[in-house]
Formats: sequence, structure tokens, C-alpha cells
Amino acid sequence: FASHSVDVAVVEVGMGGRLDATNVISAEVAVVTSIARDHIEWLGDTLEAIAAEKLAIVKEGSVLVTGPLPDSVAPLARSRAAELGIRHAEWGRDFTITDARMAVGGWTLDVAGVHAEYDDIYVPLHGRHQAVNAAVAVAATEGLFGRPLDPGAVAEGLSRASSPGRIEVVGHNPLVVLDGAHNPSGFEALTATLAEEFGGRRWTVVIGAMGDKELPDMLVHLSGLTDGVFVTAVDHPRAIRPGELASVVAEVLGVEAQEVGEPRQALEAAVEAAGRGGSVLVAGSIYLVGELRRTLGPGLDAGGDRAE
Repeated sequence: FASHSVDVAVVEVGMGGRLDATNVISAEVAVVTSIARDHIEWLGDTLEAIAAEKLAIVKEGSVLVTGPLPDSVAPLARSRAAELGIRHAEWGRDFTITDARMAVGGWTLDVAGVHAEYDDIYVPLHGRHQAVNAAVAVAATEGLFGRPLDPGAVAEGLSRASSPGRIEVVGHNPLVVLDGAHNPSGFEALTATLAEEFGGRRWTVVIGAMGDKELPDMLVHLSGLTDGVFVTAVDHPRAIRPGELASVVAEVLGVEAQEVGEPRQALEAAVEAAGRGGSVLVAGSIYLVGELRRTLGPGLDAGGDRAE
């Protein structure tokens, strides 16, 4: 960072926090967007244990910013901030969204920040949860500078936001959506967005996942939404084999899934099965979405009409 004259570095923790390599950094602002059950074999099998691992990124002299946290976890964040004697900007107490309106390709927000209010902010991302993430980003930036932000800069910055592989539309006729949801809370947010922003559709689903995930708790969120399921696997040692995944799909969704070894072939088969008026959803693994984005290449044309 120093050799490239970086003014501000935004560094995402790989997993957890306490023992992650990124925790060598003493950040000026530490952000915990949410707490959910994931990587439980390493981080613990309770929300409180996982929260303790994540809150370990907070250091003396930093500002803690927290998004919506479960009721059992929020006191731990407050306690951590009090223990270190640092400022804590908490969602719902110190900052929030006062209004969120669905817009073409995203949301328009009124954000009540820690230091100021920012109205009519357009965020070109699908999912109401992305509106919350935008407010957390505003609070984190306010925390860095310790003052109100320029409203024009906030509007311009968030209008340029992108989140590849997160409810990303990559094709039309059929509609093709990629999402990296890979845990129960991710699937809950995904299906809530599908209902709110793509209401009434049924989906031909392509699923691939890692074998260490809570698959039944993930897949149950797709109940009643599928017209067909194709299971596949990326070339990764943790990936669950298509045959095993098909068994879980059958058990949870009551659907006989078709096994396709290659992710790109699975997507092509789903596009063909859905037809021009249908809808295709790819989910279950960031690795799967990443591989498909690479194979689709520039423009991310997943078949049918090109995504704009």
C-alpha cells in the first residue's frame, strides 16, 4: 500500500477476524456488517462465538461501525467498544435509512448518517439489504473523517457502486441472475430480493456448493420457486460432487436434479430448459459464480438477449 501511495485501503477479512492474516492491520475504522452462521467448524457454532471472532478486528484508537446485528450479539459489540474506549456507530441508534424506494436496477435512499443526512442517493444494486450496506458504508466513511461528508460526493460514489456476482443480471430472454449466496442468511436475502424485485417468477436453478456448507438450511429457501434444478461442481477440493448435491436437493426440495459436470454446460442446459420467457438462477457458491463470470467473458452474455 505504501509503495503504491494508497490514500485509503478497504481490506476485507478472509474468514472470521481474530486469526485472519488481515488482522495484522490496525485499522482506523473497523466495520462488522452482519453476523450469521458460517464456517462454524472454525469460528464456532453459535452467533456469539462467531461475533467474538469478528469483533477481534477492532483495536484501540479505531472507530467501530456495526450494521444490523442479532439481538444476542449487539451487546457484545457495545461491550467491545466500551472496553477499548472507542467510538461506536451502531445501525438503528447512530445511523439508519429513513426511506428506501425501489428504482430501475437498484434503490433510491434517504440515509441518516452519524453526522449528516444524505437524500435521494441512487444505488445501482439489487436487494434491499444492499441499501443497508450503503448506509453502513456512509457511516464508515464518516467515521474515517470524523465529520459530515459532501452530499454530492456520497451520491456520485454510491451511484458507481457495483457488486459482481451478487444478484447480478447477466442475460435476458431468459432472464439470468448470478448470486454468490453460500450460507442460509445469504439464501434468505437472495430469495427475499427475488420475491420483492422479480416477483411472480419461477426459476430454473443451477446450484454448486462447497461440501462444508449447511446445505439443507440453504436450499430450503428455494422451496416453491423452482421449475427445475441442475447441479454442478467447480474444480475445488471442497466442492460437493453433483451426485451428493442432487441427493440433498431431492430431500429438501422434492425435485429430481439433473447432474452436469461442467458449470458452463450446466448454465447452458438451464438456459435452454428455461426458454426465452423463463428465468435462470445460479447460486450456492462464490467459486461457481466466479468461474461462470470468467467463462462468460466481457459483456457477460449468458445466452438469449444480452445483459445491458
